[in-house]
Amino acid sequence: MLYQTLDSFLRVGSVVVLARILMPADFGLVGMVTAITAVAERFKDFGLSTATVQQKSVTQEQVSKLFWINAAIGLGIAASVATMSPLLAHFFNDERVLHITLVTATGFLWSGLTIQHQAILQRQMKYTSIGGIQLGSTILSLAIATIFAIRGYGYWALVWKDVLRSLFIAAGTWLWCSWTPSAPRRHIDVGPLLKFGRDITAFNVIVSFTISVDQILIGKLYGATPLGIYRQAYQLMFWPINQLNGPVTRVAETTLSFLQDNADRYRRFYLKILTAVNFVMMPVVLFAAVYSDEIVLVVLGDKWVDAAPIFRIFALAAFIAPASDTTCYLLVSCGETKRYLNLGLLTSATLLLSFGIGAIWGPLGVAYGYLAATYMLLVLRLRYSFEGTPVDAKAFGEAIAKPVVASAAMMLALVLFNRLVNVTSALGLLTMSVPISLASYVGLWMVMPGGKEQLGEIVHALAVSLHLDRRAARP
Repeated sequence: MLYQTLDSFLRVGSVVVLARILMPADFGLVGMVTAITAVAERFKDFGLSTATVQQKSVTQEQVSKLFWINAAIGLGIAASVATMSPLLAHFFNDERVLHITLVTATGFLWSGLTIQHQAILQRQMKYTSIGGIQLGSTILSLAIATIFAIRGYGYWALVWKDVLRSLFIAAGTWLWCSWTPSAPRRHIDVGPLLKFGRDITAFNVIVSFTISVDQILIGKLYGATPLGIYRQAYQLMFWPINQLNGPVTRVAETTLSFLQDNADRYRRFYLKILTAVNFVMMPVVLFAAVYSDEIVLVVLGDKWVDAAPIFRIFALAAFIAPASDTTCYLLVSCGETKRYLNLGLLTSATLLLSFGIGAIWGPLGVAYGYLAATYMLLVLRLRYSFEGTPVDAKAFGEAIAKPVVASAAMMLALVLFNRLVNVTSALGLLTMSVPISLASYVGLWMVMPGGKEQLGEIVHALAVSLHLDRRAARP
């Protein structure tokens, strides 16, 4: 997890560096393309990496056949995205979108050749290897992108940063994973794996397309600069969360899949992960909500001040989003892919309605739509995700109760502190507020009934999810 944490900081650092060199319109132009390619990004896997991890046992021949399927899908997606480039340029009325799309399409070639190797590393719980590859790829691609930005290549710095990162991850994964695919054989039965992957892919495609609709609407209706501001506010909030959630998701889905026949251990492991995730996430995002203006000013700079209100709204959404997202672990690890797909359809309908209404009031309205949808989806998932699993909604609520209460108390303490002091420096205010946040948050945990004992359990759960103790990560 150390590698993943460093990778997260570096990717946020790339936002800091490139945002101060490039213009909001540069980010907006790339956002017009990535809003579409994000859907293809979800489709490239076809759910087959999850199928490889989730199954109790798979053979060399089965994984090899899945490898060749993923490679073919990657090639097909690259060709499809390239073919769509003139249509996207026409839709957004900007010829530059055509060239950005053509270059971006090449990334799918490398991803298709890497998916099963990454799944094998994940199945073997080699999370340190996965994190190290991602960290090295981020460092190299960020260094090259920064050079491009300094030399005046504009939005091309952002385009090549993502494409080269995919290439470097592919190269590192093949070097690190000793597995070699066999020649494809027709008689090898992968039907159950494809069925599992089909439902996972359908969910991912539906949800990722819907999540991209906000950027498509803003780019079409309001142009590159408003989209760039909206996109940077979103990434500044959710990139660190997604980077930290990544290894937790890998550990949780892998371990829960192994524990699916042991209801008691399954339930205890899920609740520990749920509590640990929210112990970390909830206070961080509420801190970001309180100091949204200062964070945007320090991280992005003066020309991004319009992103602060949007960033604040996303922080309020991110307060509950990680907890809500963990419910998907249950459906995937228990093989309930049909209900997982149905949940994706409900998610899509909720987001589309919220984005469509919010777009009337511009980027800020779309952000409010995202906030409303996040809490509506929590209600849907609590109603829909637990049936047929060893966990219920009551246990879910009990697991997040302490993080919710302690985070809310911390937020009140920060609001009071802000009224009592007069600090003009944004960086100075943030520096002073951090120890107050930690003291108020951890202090309340310590005085709540069972708080000290649960803190010890959280430390252990984090050690598992952060891969500090490999043996503890095995079921």
